[in-house]
Amino acid sequence: MNASRANRGFTLVELVVIIAVIGILIGLLLPAVEAAREAGRRASCMNNVKQVDLAMMNFASAFNNTFPPSATLTIDPASKKGTVGGYSFLVKLISFLDQDTLYKSLPQNKPDPEDMTNQAIAAAAKTQIKEFLCPDSSRGVAQNAAPQPQAAVGITSYKAVGASSRDSLAVVAGPQAKPPYGEAAIHPDGALYPAKNNLPIANVLDGLSHTIVIVETSDETASRWMVGKEATLVGLPQKSSPQGEKPQPAYPYFAPPGYDATFGDNSGVAKAGLRTFFAYDFSPMGADAGKYEDPGFAKTPPDYGPSSAHPGVVNCGFGDGSVQPISKRIDAANLFFLITKNNSDPFNIP
Repeated sequence: MNASRANRGFTLVELVVIIAVIGILIGLLLPAVEAAREAGRRASCMNNVKQVDLAMMNFASAFNNTFPPSATLTIDPASKKGTVGGYSFLVKLISFLDQDTLYKSLPQNKPDPEDMTNQAIAAAAKTQIKEFLCPDSSRGVAQNAAPQPQAAVGITSYKAVGASSRDSLAVVAGPQAKPPYGEAAIHPDGALYPAKNNLPIANVLDGLSHTIVIVETSDETASRWMVGKEATLVGLPQKSSPQGEKPQPAYPYFAPPGYDATFGDNSGVAKAGLRTFFAYDFSPMGADAGKYEDPGFAKTPPDYGPSSAHPGVVNCGFGDGSVQPISKRIDAANLFFLITKNNSDPFNIP
């Protein structure tokens, strides 16, 4: 009788219970595995930002303490209006990312990165540089193998912070434009903006450790890494500009009516409903895709902004080569101080 009991095996009820227990264990384990994978992707993304940031530092060392402009600015002598184009700042950095051969293959005399009739430019445009692509990118590192023609274009998940707002960046191409706050002399207020020549580090009066120069973006619809006019971002939607005729005297750089110099959910900025671009989803399938884009620079610079597929944070590179994940819920005034180069930041970054 004992031998018969020992050899009878599992009953159906026992088997169902075991399967259910295994299913529960798998259900508990999968979120932890996915969280670990996302942590790895975020760390890899931060490393990419770090590599681009270090390339920026090496560029500065090689070129008399200057940063490359996000794009090339050409001023018409007659109209005094500017045209934004040329290579992006990333092109200037690829020599410092083990891509010196690719850089030397590109024409340097009045280049048009969208001229696909030029074989060197066409070949470079299809090159995906691994340091320029976030692992959470919807297109992924195998994008060149995709059948769609647009998928064969090398893109970037990391762009330059050209200004705090669209109006500030517009002062580059049209000096007659009125900035949304402060004196015109401080605009454009970002560290890397379209310019004719390199940008002196000395212009970053707030200090390199207080100023974001490179920021992540999940917008892949206008993000060719070679194209200068697609490489510049602003951090604040236009409605985040101060309202009223003049900012409060105590805060001439960013002070909408009611701003009380505090940060967080209870600040005057937050109560006024002023937002950053961090919370928007600019991915191809995102709710905000195309909503704020003007990639052609036909009239004004683009106003799509920083964003990320990472849960809760956007990876940012600072002028001193450090990288920090910034919360997507960051207070608009707090971000303003981080993305402007000369506005006397009222806080310290550890």
